[in-house]
Amino acid sequence: NAQQRDFAETIQSSGETLLTLINEILDFSKLEAGEMDLEMLDFDVSTCLEEVAELFAAAAHTRQLELVTLVYRNLPTGLKGDVGRLRQILTNLVSNAVKFTHDGEVVIQAALRSETDTTATIAFSVVDTGIGIPAAAQQKLFQPFSQVDASTTRRYGGTGLGLAISKQLVELMGGEIGVESSEGQGSRFWFTLTFEKQTATVSPDLSLAVIPQALSQLRLLIVDDNATNRKIVRYQISAWGMSIDEADSATTALARLRDQAAAGTPYNLAILDMQMPDMDGEMLARQIKADRTLSQTKLIMMTSVNHWGSAERALELGFSAYLVKPVRQSRLLDSIVNALLPLTTDQSSVAPRRSSVAVSATAPQRSKLKILLVEDNLVNQKVTLHQLKYLGYTADVAGNGQEALQLLKQLSYDLVLMDCQMPVLDGYGATQAIRQLDGNAKDVVIIALTANAMKEDQERCAEVGMNDYLSKPILKETLAAKLAQWSEVLEQRSVSERDHLPEFAIDWEHLHQICDNNAEFEQELLETFVEDAQLHLIGLEAALTRHDLKQLEQEAHHIKGASANLGLVTIQAMADQLELQARQNQLQGMPDLVARLHTSVGTVRSMVAAIKGI
Repeated sequence: NAQQRDFAETIQSSGETLLTLINEILDFSKLEAGEMDLEMLDFDVSTCLEEVAELFAAAAHTRQLELVTLVYRNLPTGLKGDVGRLRQILTNLVSNAVKFTHDGEVVIQAALRSETDTTATIAFSVVDTGIGIPAAAQQKLFQPFSQVDASTTRRYGGTGLGLAISKQLVELMGGEIGVESSEGQGSRFWFTLTFEKQTATVSPDLSLAVIPQALSQLRLLIVDDNATNRKIVRYQISAWGMSIDEADSATTALARLRDQAAAGTPYNLAILDMQMPDMDGEMLARQIKADRTLSQTKLIMMTSVNHWGSAERALELGFSAYLVKPVRQSRLLDSIVNALLPLTTDQSSVAPRRSSVAVSATAPQRSKLKILLVEDNLVNQKVTLHQLKYLGYTADVAGNGQEALQLLKQLSYDLVLMDCQMPVLDGYGATQAIRQLDGNAKDVVIIALTANAMKEDQERCAEVGMNDYLSKPILKETLAAKLAQWSEVLEQRSVSERDHLPEFAIDWEHLHQICDNNAEFEQELLETFVEDAQLHLIGLEAALTRHDLKQLEQEAHHIKGASANLGLVTIQAMADQLELQARQNQLQGMPDLVARLHTSVGTVRSMVAAIKGI
């Protein structure tokens, strides 16, 4: 219940706070004792900044902040150094920036300070529009266990160690760090580091060398009310030679689109921000597609909030891609090329583009694949869970093979990611025990995760009954391909009662799970939902007649929550859209949406009748 959830969340947040404090004290102690060792690894600095931004995307979006990265083009990105410590410094600075910013933006930048044939000195900065720091307090910032004042700790939390550790890490790496800030006007934390250049530069995720020359002949309009976002998107795209204009509102965008169409030089592509005042990206897209003179312009949506079902709505509205900020330059390039490829005349110069989970308008969907991650290392757990989340998957976690075995006896999983080396019961022993279980659990797909990449190790995995093999460190692209491959296999295996029921978007696996596979209870839940939803549909229609947006939002929210609990994904998506439009005072299209909701609830009623007849 609500009170138990509150207690559980308090325990979790307290535990995370304690873990952060312990980790920071350990790092600080190592630095003070001179026992912190640095690694020399090849890395891509653009990827490092983008990964840090992605870690804080959810927190920034919750606070309605814009979070963007800007890597200047003259920067050599293939470097050698301790990327883990660089990521730690950036994480500390970005965490503070998001925490102390209530409105506006956080920008992570990297610029070339100087270079030689073998080294590059880079100036990193994290700029925010937050509360700022009084000049008198700035001298205390990099001291251990120190914050601006006692009220900062009470209001924002924290240990006062993050900046002290960052300063010592920067100095250990031969650099310098500082801050520029004015109270109430935001802050700029900066640091400089010198890295070796890689002897053989590895091409980034998508090399700019394969960009077709035909892109330079095309016209693009960027529509965003945030000037920083427009500046950074323009900067990223200008490298590809396109002609770019900007608009700071939907009204301005429509005027420019119509002016250029009338002049015979229409825009080939428009990138629309979803969250804009007066008229959001979806409303603007509807107007563009409804105008015959503009309807051929390709559209890409950028949004700070990834609502469930938004990608499907974007596709229905005619968007070619749906991108969640912060957007990597490689994903932006992919989406532009995929959207404009039919328009380009130089298609032969385009290298085949690999699929990207963030490019297709249908891609950012939550997967139904039920995954169990078995891993004893906490860091590896966090990294893998983050990769899975990025790819659209969720997973439960077991800390060793024995825990995994117990979970599989109680719950149904489609796939297990199994670390091989673990205490209590390792991955090999756990797999052998799983294959001896009763029922469907013994047939679960098991993919080995191991740092041992020898042929003998692969053979041992196969001998104990594992289905597949992933070698550490695990790359997102490799993990994505493996999960997609096994999802297809599992889909082909799957035969369920859905084949005997009316076609409808419902997550049967979720419904079966919450009902413990009790058919009578499922029927009872669905009947209760229909009765309840009909009452709230009446309320929706009454509120729509009165233009009562508050009641519309409340009724839609109730239906959304109830349908989400039962896995009625189509109804959930419609109710979510109704709730969002009511909150944004947008009545256009609501009557049609309410009618479609009526039809969908009727489908559930028919579904219940079908279940009774089976």
